[in-house]
Amino acid sequence: MKFKDARSTETLTGDVADGMVWYAAYGSNLCRERFLTYIRGGRYAGKPSDEREPGCPDGHRDPPQGEAPILIPHRLYFAGDAPGWGGGGVAFVDTARDDAARTYGRMFRVTRRQFEEVLRQENDYAERVTVTLERLTAPGDRLDVGPDGRYRRVLYLGQRDGVPVVTFTASLSGPSGSTAVPSLAYLRTIVRGLAETYADLTADEATAYLAHALGPLRVPDQLATLVSQTLGVTRHR
Repeated sequence: MKFKDARSTETLTGDVADGMVWYAAYGSNLCRERFLTYIRGGRYAGKPSDEREPGCPDGHRDPPQGEAPILIPHRLYFAGDAPGWGGGGVAFVDTARDDAARTYGRMFRVTRRQFEEVLRQENDYAERVTVTLERLTAPGDRLDVGPDGRYRRVLYLGQRDGVPVVTFTASLSGPSGSTAVPSLAYLRTIVRGLAETYADLTADEATAYLAHALGPLRVPDQLATLVSQTLGVTRHR
């Protein structure tokens, strides 16, 4: 399996590459269809609720200009509560860099404005968010944006081809006792994204990966079946 490892990225050299960024997704946004609701607006069919994302403003709804796998050196965990997904936790990565961690990610090459709009929607902010990427100069650097929000901390992972690689997560380091098992709909969406991004990933490997991220939480009895079925359906479309 060949992919870009965030641990091998370089330091940002001052060129924010004509306003482009690589957004590194690791949760439900691994799934392209789900991620594009934040760009184009609309409802993701795999989500139990009728929630619709507003999408980016007119003039900023072009699809990503590139995609690539990435290993993120920050530990994956699930926490919080997401009524729109039928309850249960959602994905975060620890803010502390951990070179032993290998969180499967998917990079989308989008404009800086699009990244800021995705961040705004993920945090339910009413006003536009501005991310000062120039303050991030070395892998592991971070900054908090906007008022309190679920994903208000931006993490800098390095760069690829002169373009900064960034993601976002909770502003607290680690789950802090608030871990929660995600809904099956949320896990299924992650598996869809893994299937789209990592063609060689087996069902056993994907199940073990998610079980490891769940840690001491109860692993859903249906997890192995859900993973196997979702990988099969996604790859045979």
